Amino acid sequence: MGKKKVIIYSLTRRGFFSEIINLLIAKTYADINNYDFRVNSFFWNCRIQKGLRDYFIKTYNEDNSVFTAYLTRGSVVKFNLKDPKSYLHNVMHLLNKIYSIYNQKVIYANEIFGTDLTKESQYKIKYVENFRSFFYLNNKVEQIVQRNKEQFDLPKEYIGVHVRRGDKITTKEMGKIEMETYVDSILQKSGELKCKNIYVATDDVNVISFLSTSHELTSLSLYWNKNISQDGFVEYDFNRKSKVDKFIETTNLLTDIIILKESIFFIGTYSSNLSRVIPLFLGFDKCSSLDKEWYLG
Repeated sequence: MGKKKVIIYSLTRRGFFSEIINLLIAKTYADINNYDFRVNSFFWNCRIQKGLRDYFIKTYNEDNSVFTAYLTRGSVVKFNLKDPKSYLHNVMHLLNKIYSIYNQKVIYANEIFGTDLTKESQYKIKYVENFRSFFYLNNKVEQIVQRNKEQFDLPKEYIGVHVRRGDKITTKEMGKIEMETYVDSILQKSGELKCKNIYVATDDVNVISFLSTSHELTSLSLYWNKNISQDGFVEYDFNRKSKVDKFIETTNLLTDIIILKESIFFIGTYSSNLSRVIPLFLGFDKCSSLDKEWYLG
C-alpha cells in the first residue's frame, strides 16, 4: 500500500479566527477522507516563534518549508505590476508546483476550499469535534488570559455580546448593524434570563462608549476588556505591527473568546468569524445571531 495523501494547510495573513476556522475545515476534510494533515506557519501573521504552539497545547505536525508555504488561498499566477506582492505570490506558486512534482501525494489546502463541505452532516459534526479538541491554550497564554479575567471582576453569570466593527464593515464583508439593535437584543435576553450582567467583546472602543452611556441599559452591569483601545480591527494595520504587539492583541482576543464561551447566553453576528466560534462551545441553542444563520466556513 502506498503512502497516504497529505493535506498541507498554510496559515497566512488574515484575521486570527479566519485562519483557525479554515485550518480546522481543512483538518476535517483530511479526517473524512483519511488523509494525513500538516500545517505550515511560515507566513502566519500571528507566529511568534513556534507557530500554533505559540498559543495552543494541541497542534498538528508543522512543515514550515518555504516550498509548501503560500500567501493566499488563490492558486493561480497573478500579474500586477503595481503590486510587488504579486511577484512574491508567483514565486511561492512556482515553489509549490516544484514541491508537488516530487511529492505527488501532497494536496494544498487552497485546492479543497472549492469543495462543498456542507452537503453531509458528518462534516459539521467532525468539524465541531475537531474545534473543541484543538482549542486548548498553552500554559503561558492561559496564565495571561486568567490575569486579564481577574482584572475585569466578572460575576458568575452573564450574557456575552460580540460587536464586530473595523474592516468587516468598511470592506462591506458584513452589513453594519446599528447599536440600537444590540441594545434591544440585550434588553430582551436580559429580561428573559433575568440576568443583568453583560460582557461586551468588541474591536471598537466606540461601541463601549455607546453602550456604557445608553440610558436604556442603566439598570444593567456592563463589563468589557479594558485592554482594548483600538477603534476597529483592520487586518492591514495588524500585519504591520511588531511581534510583541501582535501577541498582546491576540491574547486579548483569546481572553474575549474564553469569557464569551463561558457566558450563559451569547448574542453576536455569524458573519463574524469570532461569533461563529462561540456556538461550538456554548451550544447552538444558547446563541443568537443578529444577521446570518450559522454556517460552516
